Amino acid sequence: MNKAMTICTITLLSLSLTACGTNNKSSDSNNSAASTSASTKKKYYKMGDIVKVGKVTYTLKSAKVTGDRNESATEQPKHVIKVIYHVKNNSAKDLPVENAITAYGPDKTKLKEYQFLDTNLNYVAKGKEADIIVNFSSDKLGTFEFDVFPLISTEKTVKFRVKVKADSSVEETSSSLNSSSAALQSSSQQSTQKTNATSSSATAASSSQASSIPSEYYDEEAYKDTCKANMTPEQRYRWDSAEAERGAQLNRELGLEP
Repeated sequence: MNKAMTICTITLLSLSLTACGTNNKSSDSNNSAASTSASTKKKYYKMGDIVKVGKVTYTLKSAKVTGDRNESATEQPKHVIKVIYHVKNNSAKDLPVENAITAYGPDKTKLKEYQFLDTNLNYVAKGKEADIIVNFSSDKLGTFEFDVFPLISTEKTVKFRVKVKADSSVEETSSSLNSSSAALQSSSQQSTQKTNATSSSATAASSSQASSIPSEYYDEEAYKDTCKANMTPEQRYRWDSAEAERGAQLNRELGLEP
């Protein structure tokens, strides 16, 4: 009898020790899994990373210097950084994307958006995806931070960090653009002088052509502090027509036209 009780006691102790060991291993395993999960969350993402926030996926496709300029802008920065990021909206609601990205320069200063013609999307429809293009003004090049944040969600901001270098071809294009602008203004002055010296027949022909130009292009006061101040009304009209055609071409490339 005593022998049987001794055997039972030993068996119970063995089972108890085994259970404790199993619980400890399970606890260690859970802690390890939690640590691994936390370590996979990055503070900053790089170009090409696909980041899922709720039911929306973001990808930074490119960030580079562009030579494109808005000639009607009052301020011209040293560099314009063109950012393209992709948004895939798998949620059940339309996703606003206007003003959904913020940029910081190499010195951590918040950058201003450089405005072109208003061709950007205001939202990405539910179940759809699209490329969003935003331009920023910067006087320096180096490492930039681009923060994308969902406007209708409590999810955290997605932060991308990218190094942007100078492109020699872009610098040449920008320099050429500035030279062309100066040459155009010089040509405008010469053209104005020649116009004043033309014969009456040439003046009559010019008046006939000018009849098709809207009256606002003759408002010298409106153009006083702009790059078109020294242009003739005809040149202003041709300039704006070319800008409009450029905007339409960009719309076609982005697939925004019906």
